[in-house]
Amino acid sequence: MIPDPTDRPYAGALTFGLGLHVDQPNRYDGLRLVVGVVGPWSGAEETQRWVHRRIGSDEPQGWDAQLHNEPILNLGYEHRRKYRLAGVADGWSVEAIPAVALALGNLLTYVQLGGQVRVGYKIPQDFGTTFLRGMSELPPPRPSESSSAWESLGVNLHGGIGGSLVLHDVTLDGNTFKDSPSVDKRFAVPIAGGGIGIGNRRFLATFSYSLLGKEFEGQQTSATFGALTVSYFF
Repeated sequence: MIPDPTDRPYAGALTFGLGLHVDQPNRYDGLRLVVGVVGPWSGAEETQRWVHRRIGSDEPQGWDAQLHNEPILNLGYEHRRKYRLAGVADGWSVEAIPAVALALGNLLTYVQLGGQVRVGYKIPQDFGTTFLRGMSELPPPRPSESSSAWESLGVNLHGGIGGSLVLHDVTLDGNTFKDSPSVDKRFAVPIAGGGIGIGNRRFLATFSYSLLGKEFEGQQTSATFGALTVSYFF
């Protein structure tokens, strides 16, 4: 029996990704290959049960109705441009970073458009933060011209909006080749987010908060995500 046929199906995914980045001063292109499996072989049920036992929570229910085992093969591409709207690289400045992303595969197939604006002091020479459903990581900042790490210390605020046209999402549409639980997905999904970053030419710490619009009919609330990323550069 399906626990709630109007809610997102139970689905666990175990994936491995390989990325290729082409990083130029004001242009970024990235390719990503994702392989893995969705279904019981992902180990999601066992992982959740293990965590619940460790924290003393109730035994999770509903995994008997999860998606069937299915291999995953997905390709992704992302393109970004960077424009300095005001200021200088080694001081206060304002930047705009428009982006477009595409994905094709049985995990996710979509087109995504969006962009970020960054305002701050000594903004890192990179291409901003990752978008939901975009590249999972981006190249590190280019080296600063400052003579010491402390002289390169900077801080910035970032914010962005975008949207996805989702043609396929296995966690909503269900298995590709077998009957399985599914829901009626929304093809257009808005995305918004913002955060703060601080760092120098040795480290960078960024906190981002993102809002993903409703993804399927009957979804009660939008999804929110918070992420803290700390990087050290050798």
